[in-house]
Amino acid sequence: MKYYITTFPGVEGIAEDEISSKWPSVKLGGILKSKNNSLVFFESKDDGINFLNIKTAEDLYVFLGEVKLFNHINDLKEIKKTIREAKNFELALALHRRIYKKNFKVATFRVVAQSNSDYKNYRRVDAQKVAESGINERYNHRWRIVEDDSHIEIWLHLLNRIPRSSAPGLHPEPMVYWNHG
Repeated sequence: MKYYITTFPGVEGIAEDEISSKWPSVKLGGILKSKNNSLVFFESKDDGINFLNIKTAEDLYVFLGEVKLFNHINDLKEIKKTIREAKNFELALALHRRIYKKNFKVATFRVVAQSNSDYKNYRRVDAQKVAESGINERYNHRWRIVEDDSHIEIWLHLLNRIPRSSAPGLHPEPMVYWNHG
């Protein structure tokens, strides 16, 4: 499964070193830096619960998918389709349940959309709304959207950068990253 962590700026190299020394079988997938934080991508067959012990990480996320963006209104259709059909969404939810030990009759969720780009043909809130719609379609409108204090938090990163990568081509630019926090 693919994961990523967020770190404070400047700590991302130390985080990669920590991950590769604790879990030698992990495949590092690159770093994306921004002004406020950095994203460190990696892939592993190990149990995701183990990665909660990464000391240099602020947060751990399951990587759910990516969409190549063209700064065109059709990007929104692709975002919705990708989240609706994300293959490891159920695995991410199972991991979430194991970590938080919560079962809920009606799941609540929110989508947090962030952008490091200036997309002219749509706003990040537009991407957020189509992501919410994709989740609603996926779960047949059984989940409820909330603004705060949700069971499930999905992060949508609209990125316009190529990560420094130990696996070239793993994340071509620009991409949307769906994450389950």
